[in-house]
Amino acid sequence: RLQDILDPEERASHRERLYREARSAGMLSHPAIVTVYQVGEENDIAYIAMEFVNGLTLDHLLTAQPRPKQKHIFNVLRPVAAGLDYAHSRGVIHRDIKPSNIMVGAGGAVKITDFGIAKIAAGAATRTGLRLGTPFYMSPEQVQGKPVDGRTDQYSLAIVAYQMFVGERPYKAETLPTLIYKILSGQPEVSATLARNVGEEIGSVLCKALSKDPEARYPTCVEFMNALERAAAASLTQWT
Repeated sequence: RLQDILDPEERASHRERLYREARSAGMLSHPAIVTVYQVGEENDIAYIAMEFVNGLTLDHLLTAQPRPKQKHIFNVLRPVAAGLDYAHSRGVIHRDIKPSNIMVGAGGAVKITDFGIAKIAAGAATRTGLRLGTPFYMSPEQVQGKPVDGRTDQYSLAIVAYQMFVGERPYKAETLPTLIYKILSGQPEVSATLARNVGEEIGSVLCKALSKDPEARYPTCVEFMNALERAAAASLTQWT
């Protein structure tokens, strides 16, 4: 709520950021992105009106079915990758890709939610000393507070893909400092966890998309997805 920001200048700055980022998100028109219809303010409460999706978040679906079939995995990941590349081509970075921000409609349509919301929250995150994004899905450059581009969304999408294939996230920790250390210095266990569960080919593709250095990742999310599908076709035909 804007009224919770006591400093008038800071409140005005936050209001302007809200409108600017919501307008940026509203300019995105893609089948895999939830449409932003309107941004407004009433009684010092800012709001964004978005497209309604009749379905469940991927988070709920993974809880019910931790290891979906190969075709179901790519039915989700392909449109998300395409939607992200579309947004990136227009200069918009999501910054908070995670299963709860991916919705699967009743008819199977996949939609990315909360475009622009992550960046809108940047001001509040800075005030409280928190970093933007959801810790388990944050890229190393996000954790370090460095500038980000579309490859940070690719990293987060790779975490989601890993979770869908393996049934768990690549980095687990009971405390935030431990998690941050693993994000910055740890490596997914390709030879153990990945090879045992999904095969070396898929493990190699996932680890490339999870590279600490953004330059070492795939140029685009769709290229990452193409490589992942080729690896899946070679090593996981028994899942089809």
